Formats: sequence, C-alpha cells, structure tokens
Amino acid sequence: PEPGAARYHVVLFDAESTPIWESPAVSAPEAEVPNGVRERLRAGGDFTWRVVAVVGVERRTSDLHRFRVAP
Repeated sequence: PEPGAARYHVVLFDAESTPIWESPAVSAPEAEVPNGVRERLRAGGDFTWRVVAVVGVERRTSDLHRFRVAP
C-alpha cells in the first residue's frame, strides 16, 4: 500500500513491455485479472506487472515484477 493513495491501477505487460491489460481504479493495491485476459496469457510466456498508486494528482509507479506462465 502507498500512504495517502486514493486509488490504484494494476497494469499487465507482455514480454515486449506492451500493456495488455489495466485494471479499473481499485481501492486496494491488488486486482483480479479477468478470465478472458488470463486465457490470452501464452503458456511458457514471460510477463511483467506493476501497480500505479494515485495520490492526489500524483501517480506513483511500483517497480516491474516479472512472472512466467508454466508450460
């Protein structure tokens, strides 16, 4: 959690760093990826995600976190 954050967005990227999904604004620094997006994640593929916290007019971005979908 980011102190003072009013809302968060979770962004999912493919291996080329292209955004493939962004959550709607949520009140907690987590979001469930919809089944339709999960189905598009290629087995054996590498992906990254980050959380963007909105604090007033400022957007604070987390580090990128990498994961791989099991083949």
